Amino acid sequence: MANPQVRVGVGVFILASSNEPANNPRFLVGKRMGSHGAGTYALPGGHLEFGETPEECAARETLEETGLKISPVQFLTATNDYMPAEHKHYITMFTVCVRDNDSDEPQVLEPEKCEGWDWVSWEDLLDWVKTESEAGKDEVLERKLFLPLLNLTHAAYANIKMPLGWERINNKKSTPNKNIVFIKPRNGPDEAISKDYLERIAAQCLPIMNRNYLAVASLEEYEPNLEFWGRNFNNGEIIQLVLKSPSTGRWLPFKFVQMVMMHELAHCKEMNHGPGFWKVRNGYASEMKELWAKDYTGDGLWGKGVLLENGMFTRDTLDEGEVLPEHMCGGTFKSRGGKKRKAKPKITYKEQKERRIRKKFGVNGMTLGADDELKVKLEKGKKPVGKPRVAGSARGRELRAAAALTRFEVKKEEPQIKDEELVTDSETESEDEVHIKAEPDDAVDIDGSRLVDSKGHGMVRVCDDEDKDDDNVKNELRELQSMHSQAQLSRPAKVDPQPKATVSSIPQSSKSTKLPDPSTNFRGSKSSKPIGKLILKDTGQDTDSSSSKPNLEENVPPTTMSQITASLVEASCPVCSVINDPMSLTCTVCSNVLKPDFVPNAWKCDSATCEGGEYINAGDVGLCGVCGNRKS
Repeated sequence: MANPQVRVGVGVFILASSNEPANNPRFLVGKRMGSHGAGTYALPGGHLEFGETPEECAARETLEETGLKISPVQFLTATNDYMPAEHKHYITMFTVCVRDNDSDEPQVLEPEKCEGWDWVSWEDLLDWVKTESEAGKDEVLERKLFLPLLNLTHAAYANIKMPLGWERINNKKSTPNKNIVFIKPRNGPDEAISKDYLERIAAQCLPIMNRNYLAVASLEEYEPNLEFWGRNFNNGEIIQLVLKSPSTGRWLPFKFVQMVMMHELAHCKEMNHGPGFWKVRNGYASEMKELWAKDYTGDGLWGKGVLLENGMFTRDTLDEGEVLPEHMCGGTFKSRGGKKRKAKPKITYKEQKERRIRKKFGVNGMTLGADDELKVKLEKGKKPVGKPRVAGSARGRELRAAAALTRFEVKKEEPQIKDEELVTDSETESEDEVHIKAEPDDAVDIDGSRLVDSKGHGMVRVCDDEDKDDDNVKNELRELQSMHSQAQLSRPAKVDPQPKATVSSIPQSSKSTKLPDPSTNFRGSKSSKPIGKLILKDTGQDTDSSSSKPNLEENVPPTTMSQITASLVEASCPVCSVINDPMSLTCTVCSNVLKPDFVPNAWKCDSATCEGGEYINAGDVGLCGVCGNRKS
């Protein structure tokens, strides 16, 4: 038996058009026949011949198998494909290209090798791979991939790459999620915090994106607004998230933004808010809750061992009176596609025959004897009735002789226009400016400006905002509200179990301090919740009660009582008197900064209302929490 050799094959990703979406393009696949890999789906391609480049081989094989002309051909990647059952070993070089004419369709020129050609999307291909990986050994699959193409898809997500999308090669530090290429915070004083926020959002959703074959080209922060929390462009090419509250300027809770991210990731699969979308979205949300239960924050350096630079966006609840955007999702958008092919009009047999004659003989000639004016001139003023039927007749010879004499006559020179006097359309416009005509149905942003893609083409709104009356939308909002209430109930004051203590256990100096009315919030308006009653829930009484039991105070040892008193004084807010978690940086009720040393750029308002007060605003807050004045 001859020694087996490793051969080189070439596979060709032929894109359906030049404006295919980067993360879900359509390309050509066919079902193999009569050779190794029969019954599997593969790309057009073949063996690399001696002296050939991969690009030349791709163009030749594509023309031989499909009849399509392609350009430009670019090298993509290569795979190592060992087939022990067939006793073959290939190094497959993959290339990518676009057909020259979008109206050309592939033909089956080698029926003994291919059953037929179909246009499939990248997501369809990944679904085939997922079905094949989950199938049993004896299960019959409708679609199986040829080994080189199967290895390519496995390698793509083993290395967390999008073979037909983007990949960064100049990262200065480890990325939180290699399925997300670019992370873009808004410019400004909080740019570093915004970037940290987006990176942690990306790091936590890595397993979900890997498991569901998702990729995002750019994750961006969008300015606070009252319209939406997030939106999706071109099936995940760009996802925009709102990180700050439009009413207070504070950072939104991390889990809230993460659930918005799950909503927008579901739009990578389903652009419309239909039943299929909600099925995908609910699946992603369930997977994220499982990650929260495991305290998962990311892989490697992005694990829970890495500390946050600050705790500004780690809170679990929204502030009192928080004004939320009207919709969870601001809709989905896609780039406007090219011109659609119009249906060819039906023609009669006579028109078809005339078209065939024009195609064969051209359209610049004239039927013999059809010019009546010239015939009258050649016949010396006589108008003949019919055409000369015989070219060799006397009349035919006379006509040819008269025509020859006419050609020798001196022609009048027509005035010629010089090239310098001509003005073309291109000279009237600037060479640097390219004007793209706006369409009436182009999508517009919340500020009224026209949404365009990277090429300047308009965007089309695929899906509008959610329907508030939809049960799925209500369930999503109810889910967020339940997260809110659970977070509030899970933050009681941590006090060591001791006999019941009352306000009388607090030293007289702290009792004499004048505190605001517990039923009034920090803005001076009446609150619907008795927030002052959060202090010491185990007393069974309101904390503002002046009555106390002397026997309880006598039964508690002095050292124990002093420890409880010290812990209460340290954790209580000096503005609203609410007991907070000992590790809290800000008050959960009035947002007063409890530990200014740990909150960067904390500031006090110098207005006449707040002068001499104890209220401290966080560094990321632009408006005072008491009087509402701007940070000076």
